[in-house]
This record gives sequence, C-alpha cells and structure tokens, in this order.
Amino acid sequence: MLAPLKRLKVGVSYNEPLLAHGIVAILAREPDLEVDFDDGDPQDQQADVLIADYKRALELMQQAQRRRGSPPPRVVLLSTGQREQDVRRAIEIGVPGFLALGAAAQDLALAVRAVGSGARFYDSSVAERMAESLSREPLTGREAEVLHLLARGMCNKSIARDLSIATGTVKAHVKAILAKLDATSRTHAATLALQRGLVDVPELQG
Repeated sequence: MLAPLKRLKVGVSYNEPLLAHGIVAILAREPDLEVDFDDGDPQDQQADVLIADYKRALELMQQAQRRRGSPPPRVVLLSTGQREQDVRRAIEIGVPGFLALGAAAQDLALAVRAVGSGARFYDSSVAERMAESLSREPLTGREAEVLHLLARGMCNKSIARDLSIATGTVKAHVKAILAKLDATSRTHAATLALQRGLVDVPELQG
C-alpha cells in the first residue's frame, strides 16, 4: 500500500492582493503543495515555506535573526525587480529562495520544493546579478557616501562641506567611483548607481 503523499504547506504573504491570488491559483494545481494566504507572522507560522514580496521577506529574516536560537524561515522571495544591490542584500541576510516575478510557473513550484527541503533556489536573472556584483570591486564606505551626494546633483565643494573633507579628497573619490562603476561622467555614474540599487529614488530627490 502506497504511503499518503506528504504535502508542503505554503503560505503566501504578498503586498499586492491580485498577485497573491494568482500565486495561490498557480501553486494550487500542484498535488504536493497545500497553499493558502498567510499574514507572515513568524510567531504564528504554520507554513513550511512562505512566499513573500521583497520588503516582507527581509522583515522575516531580520526578525528571525533577532530571535536567537530559532531556525530561519524558509522564504521564497518573489520580486518585481532584480537590482544588483537588492539581490545582494537579500542573499546576504539569508533569503534561501529568490525569483523574478516574471519567472515561469514551474520555476516557482521548483523553488518552493527546493526551499522546503532546506536547499536554496535562485533563478537565472538573480544568479546573473550576483555574478555581476561579485565580479566588481566594491565601493568603500566613503565612496558610497560621496556617490549618494553626487547622485543628488551636489558639486564637489558642496560634498566636501557636507562630509567635512577637502575638495581634493572628493575629487579623488569621484575619480575612483567613475572607475569602479565604469562610468563616463558624474551623470552616468548616478544613473548606473540607481539601476544597480546603490542609491534610491528618494536620495535623488533629496
């Protein structure tokens, strides 16, 4: 006599209701998955795997880190964007599954099963962003500060005054930033920084 099929319990905690319903409908077709909506509360977590948007996934991982001794949640992050810095941040904090929102339905099911078994699953676009990130020389802390101000349109003198450093030092940092980002100008550097997630839109508007 065959043993009954063990089903993975999957919770969907997504900030857009229409997408959440679509995710549930797609995974409900899989005979080994039991899918339902989930508020994402780690204190009341019954799901084996939780599918979450970017913000919720990072919140869950951070909450788990604060609760020392408890196992990290098995989260599949489903995101509309794959900016290099965002991908790196999610993986560094321990998110075990990361897919682009445009991933195939079968990839979502594969990711859920992989993460549910304790493995990791990153789709090809996410893996590509990570490879790009690891292949580049990272900015120093001071260079990142200069880049944030540069992206807001500040001149070297203003940056120097804001950071309490010499104008010549700012020029040296800008030169290093352009080289590391492979940018041809300050404007190009700001554009690349936004695309890669090194700065955010509010910073540009600041």
